[in-house]
Amino acid sequence: MTAITRQLDERLTSIAALPGIGLFVTRVATALIFLYHGWPKATDWAMATDKFIGFGLPGFLGPLVGILEVVFGLTLLVGFMTRVSSIVLGVIIIVALLAVQLPGGSVSAGLERDAMILAATIVLAAYGPGRWAADRTEG
Repeated sequence: MTAITRQLDERLTSIAALPGIGLFVTRVATALIFLYHGWPKATDWAMATDKFIGFGLPGFLGPLVGILEVVFGLTLLVGFMTRVSSIVLGVIIIVALLAVQLPGGSVSAGLERDAMILAATIVLAAYGPGRWAADRTEG
């Protein structure tokens, strides 16, 4: 092992020794994705309604989903009610996969992104918030 790879290995080992860092990063990244995609739907109801109608879904679901993404995205971000938030957001992603991504018939970047977001919500629901969370005792 060269000096550079040994040094890199030591640093990565020390990072891995910090419990909950991976869950923390997963939680924050997932929350930011939901906030980024939820905010426009929560604040521009006409756009959200039209978008959902375009997907073949009831229009009223657009603003409702946007509000849920923002509220539970914020609770996920701070690590409050992490498991409940992850389940709610996971259900939203499952519906997005089934109603929007899969009917397209081809593998797209959106399908891959939503599959990874679903995986993140499952991990957070199963293992809890990680470090630096309001409900740290949860997991």
